Amino acid sequence: MNTLNFCTYIRIFAMMSIVLCHTVAQHDNLYVQMSAQFFNIGVLIFFCLSGFLFGRKGMNTSTCEWYKRRLKRIYIPWLLFVVVLGGVHLVQGHDIMTWNWARLILGIQGTEVCVQGAGHTWFITCLLLCYALTPLLSSIILRVKPRIVCIILACAPIALAIFPMRIFTLLSPVCWYGIAFIAGTKYNDNWLTLRNGMIAMAVAICSLALRFIVRILVGNSFLHENFNISETFLYDKLCVSYTQFIAALGIMLFLAVLFKESKVGLMGKYVNDISFEIYLYHYMLCVGPISLFVHEMSWTVSTLLVIVCAAGIATVAHALTDRLTRLIPSNK
Repeated sequence: MNTLNFCTYIRIFAMMSIVLCHTVAQHDNLYVQMSAQFFNIGVLIFFCLSGFLFGRKGMNTSTCEWYKRRLKRIYIPWLLFVVVLGGVHLVQGHDIMTWNWARLILGIQGTEVCVQGAGHTWFITCLLLCYALTPLLSSIILRVKPRIVCIILACAPIALAIFPMRIFTLLSPVCWYGIAFIAGTKYNDNWLTLRNGMIAMAVAICSLALRFIVRILVGNSFLHENFNISETFLYDKLCVSYTQFIAALGIMLFLAVLFKESKVGLMGKYVNDISFEIYLYHYMLCVGPISLFVHEMSWTVSTLLVIVCAAGIATVAHALTDRLTRLIPSNK
């Protein structure tokens, strides 16, 4: 196999997972709502897939040109989204001349997003951090053994856990992105065997099961009283971070094996092309300011409407992004 077509299917899976994460959160059933914590694995899959692909391609251009291409790819669709969201808020009579909106425009909102319809966009700040460190990471692994760098990155979230949750949430994905980047530099088609795929999926399931078990244990008062374990430190930081990463890698490898010989059809290419835009726009249709989850409609109908409307908006937005991108020249 000489292509990475399976990456298209991984990206589509991640996008669908994220949409489900936000739609199940609107369900009336508490247990269905709780499933959102597992569907949000799509965000980490996006980070790992991005790191893997950049590692695979390598830094085949100057650092300045690489940054320019990345910023174009992120900021053009991002600013278009902010304009659309801002327009909706203005129509509804909301004030957008605030510091929160200024942070949103720059992409430095972090995890404390105070703009309705943009609560999911903390990932933009995190992604910009990943991009900022990519050339440095590429340079480091040329001088230091990649295995040592991986160990450092894998242990880093433990040290980062001392920081507040808003900082930890932004920095820990950067570590997993870096490991995925190194994996991309070492990728070999021989990884994609049926045996490896089955093992990877089993590990992913066990990882998510472990997360569920630890969640139960940290809620036990006996454990708290005798061992003084902080739920935020043990579960929300270490357990969630590590199990999500292990599960994300396992699912990615499983999907890579499953689709390693699959060609990407027109529909697959279409969904892949607009996946980033779907991610940007679907949230405002879930939680507002134009939520499609209303009491008069069932959750299923509302979810289908969100998917259809998000895909329609994403199609138009992607076409506009493509035209705007072409207006900005790139160095050859």
